[in-house]
This record gives sequence, C-alpha cells and structure tokens, in this order.
Amino acid sequence: CFGENDLYYQIKVANPFRRWVVSKFRVAIMLVVGQWQWGVPFLPKRGVQLTLCLGQPIEVGEATEDPSPERVDEVQKLYMERLTGVFDK
Repeated sequence: CFGENDLYYQIKVANPFRRWVVSKFRVAIMLVVGQWQWGVPFLPKRGVQLTLCLGQPIEVGEATEDPSPERVDEVQKLYMERLTGVFDK
C-alpha cells in the first residue's frame, strides 16, 4: 500500500533506543504517534491518501525446506517482473 508511511509520525528522539533493541534482541520496533483523538494516540492521521495496488498472484509451487538457488532466483525474477508491472501501471 503506497502512502502508509505517512499515516503516523515517527518519534525520532527514540531512534537510539530502537537501534539498541534491534542490536540486543534482533527485533525491530516502531515507535509512532498518530492522531490524538478520543485520547488514543495510535489512530492514523486523517487525510492521508493510500493507494492499494493488486497484481497477479505468483505461483511458487510446493514449499520445500531447502529450495535450490536456481528456484529462488526464478521466483525472485518473477516477483520483480510482476512488482515492476504493478508499479508501472
């Protein structure tokens, strides 16, 4: 969905803490504030335009525990082609 980054304000002063959490626990967290409405700070901002783009599904076949590098490259190439097609529309 294009525009979703504009739904919330990032709390930039918390970036050092976020980096510490990532380095310590290998978990990325978001510290954001939206619109303070009804005392709830996590509602998204109003008036942000979101654009949802849907493309053709990608058939990848049966899931395997250890796919070959060739298969991974093939699926990635197909994914990039379809993603570029959606973006260019």
